[in-house]
Amino acid sequence: MKIGDIVLCSGNGPLSRLIIKYNRIVLKMDGPASKLSHVAMIGPDATHVFEATTLNKFSGKKGVQTNPYCQWIENYDGKVWIRESKKDVFSAGQFEKMYDKMKSLIGRHYEHGIPGMLELAFVGWQIPGLSNWWREHLKTKTDLHCSEADAEVLQSAGLLPGYRPNKLPPCVWWDCIGELDYYYKKPKEI
Repeated sequence: MKIGDIVLCSGNGPLSRLIIKYNRIVLKMDGPASKLSHVAMIGPDATHVFEATTLNKFSGKKGVQTNPYCQWIENYDGKVWIRESKKDVFSAGQFEKMYDKMKSLIGRHYEHGIPGMLELAFVGWQIPGLSNWWREHLKTKTDLHCSEADAEVLQSAGLLPGYRPNKLPPCVWWDCIGELDYYYKKPKEI
């Protein structure tokens, strides 16, 4: 595994099950992508998982964090896939930017409560005017959902230009972001 490899998750907890229902009903997803409820990355080194999440009971951490991969995979309640980066697609400078961005985000809070739930809802509900107003005025400026943290890391390395990080739900990371297919292999279950 390498820094920046994408970790795709289908959790069994209540919030995960709600996100999976949302994928199917609101986002009209089907197939394996519809089962995704969380996205993480390998980093900031090849032995750790970088993620933004609610409380990880095994580590006692919440928000943007890293945990040893072996400990994380042993404690994850659900299925996990990985999209490994293709050989030699990232430069040393891109790896350095991803590393720096991950390190700078560690400790940020996970977006939760009413603002967090409304932001998740607006990922799928494209209500003209209201969705843009919400993003610009009510969204918290520092708290991050899982896919926002990953998107910011990739954007620091020059990927996903023009994407709003908060508009990328976990399910689109399977194979719905065409640009990633140049950089990443197909998902494989761990």
